[in-house]
Amino acid sequence: MSGQGQLYVGYLPMPPRVRTFVRVVAPVILWGLFAISAVCAWHLRDVGDAVWESATSTWTGTVVIEPYPMLITTDDSGETVAMPVVSDIKFGEHERLGPHDGTVVELTGWRLARERREMISLVPDDTAIRPLGGVPSMPERSVVGEVAIVGELVDGKCYLGAMKPGDGKAHKACAIQCIESGLPMMLAPVDTSQPLVLVTGWRDQPIWEAQIRDLVAQPVVVRGAMSEIAGLGILEIASVEPAR
Repeated sequence: MSGQGQLYVGYLPMPPRVRTFVRVVAPVILWGLFAISAVCAWHLRDVGDAVWESATSTWTGTVVIEPYPMLITTDDSGETVAMPVVSDIKFGEHERLGPHDGTVVELTGWRLARERREMISLVPDDTAIRPLGGVPSMPERSVVGEVAIVGELVDGKCYLGAMKPGDGKAHKACAIQCIESGLPMMLAPVDTSQPLVLVTGWRDQPIWEAQIRDLVAQPVVVRGAMSEIAGLGILEIASVEPAR
């Protein structure tokens, strides 16, 4: 019978054909798969240095509601900064922070950070917001001017650490849901030396038209008026189109 004598039996010597497969062919296949996996891993894009700290922290500062809820506070170096504030799930915090607009509070939550931007994700219970009273510190919102920036429209929470990756086509559906739920839309410039900026409609009105929705999570050119509060850029969109 053709192939007779090539059947492997544990208590008999290994047939030549089986021995060749085990000693030569199988290792070649395994090393080939390892090489392919290594090449694929090498070419994967960097998911970024975003972090979502597991331990809660507290911050003291002044609440600002528009265009997105944020806390005007000071960082470890004593510099005044604006930190967007979101919920612990896929929603903004307009409702809980609205009554505290323009007042001094202590917030408890988790710190998210990426590319020199920080965000607060509030804890879900009543300890999240503690009114303090006192005189609020409210820096002026300064005008930067007209700009054109190439980048990607992202939802700020996922991009700053809630998800990895928090950008790109793999994250498009999540980004759309998050932005529609009130999380801040941000523009991540292609030039990483430029900081992330918040994105709003004209005069800080909500902007979520169909053409904006379709352009989330892909390279775009955004033109509009840039202003700044406590180092945080706010871009009022005049136009957005796919980047060529």
